[in-house]
Amino acid sequence: MKTAILLGRCPDAKGIVARTTGFVHQYEGNLLHADHHADAHSNTSFIRLEWEWDGFLLDVSQLPARIAFVAGNHKDAEGLARHYGVDFHHFPVPVGDIQARAAAEDAILALAKENDIRLLVLARWMQILTPEFLERSEFPVINIHHSFLPAFKGGRPYHQAAERGVKLIGATSHYVTEDLDEGPIIEQDVARVSHRDDAEALAHKGRNLERQVLAKAVQLHLQHRVLRYGNRTVVFN
Repeated sequence: MKTAILLGRCPDAKGIVARTTGFVHQYEGNLLHADHHADAHSNTSFIRLEWEWDGFLLDVSQLPARIAFVAGNHKDAEGLARHYGVDFHHFPVPVGDIQARAAAEDAILALAKENDIRLLVLARWMQILTPEFLERSEFPVINIHHSFLPAFKGGRPYHQAAERGVKLIGATSHYVTEDLDEGPIIEQDVARVSHRDDAEALAHKGRNLERQVLAKAVQLHLQHRVLRYGNRTVVFN
């Protein structure tokens, strides 16, 4: 059984348990476990809820946009897309297969035109977009890179960071240009690490950063808060 878990901490107040369990009920979730502790000394509430994922009908897109489709060169996101009623299209692109990459790009451009796409977001699309694709696209493209650019560009940045023994890792969301990982930066964030963290641990810590930074960058773009000039941006927060 797939479940969802809410783990939270907040100032203690009346009705916290009722509101959080009511949230699960509102979106037709079947609650399995509920635990709550109120610390009187610090006036803090701690809560953990667990409920069945199947049948939970929360609309998680809090962005002023319509998600037209999800395209992947692997199927990892298919189940999540289907769960929220978003069309999923699989375009396998074997490493080094130029023809398959061209066919995938053609198909994505066709879908974009059909759905009147105004923004394309890259999240784990582990392919470099060709200059031809960027030239033909009539919309901006936003990417998430798992390092604090301009450090550790290209592939395997967490391995590069581990080899250098960094004390901070980061994530960068930027507009895509023909120059790999050189596009105008929209949003960045960092997390502290230590010598005890290997490449796998760095990747684990970085994933949450990547999600937050990408979501923030997309939100800023959709709210018309980003101005591009040259290879830089002005962001009105």
